Amino acid sequence: MYFLSLSIRKVVVTTLVSWLLLQVAYLGSVLFLVWRSRWAQRGAQRAEHCQEVRYQSLEYHEDVQ
Repeated sequence: MYFLSLSIRKVVVTTLVSWLLLQVAYLGSVLFLVWRSRWAQRGAQRAEHCQEVRYQSLEYHEDVQ
C-alpha cells in the first residue's frame, strides 16, 4: 500500500480498518457457529424427547389393552 500511495498515514489507516474488519468477521463467524451448534443440540434433544413420549405412549396402550 505504501508503494501505491506513498503515504504512511494511508497505510496505517488501511491496516487498522482491515484489522478491524477481520476481527468483526471472526467474531461474527464464531457467534454463528456457537448458535448453529446450540440449535443442533436443541433439535437432538427434541427428537429424543419425542421418541421417549412415543415409547411411553405405546407402553401405556399395551398395558391398557
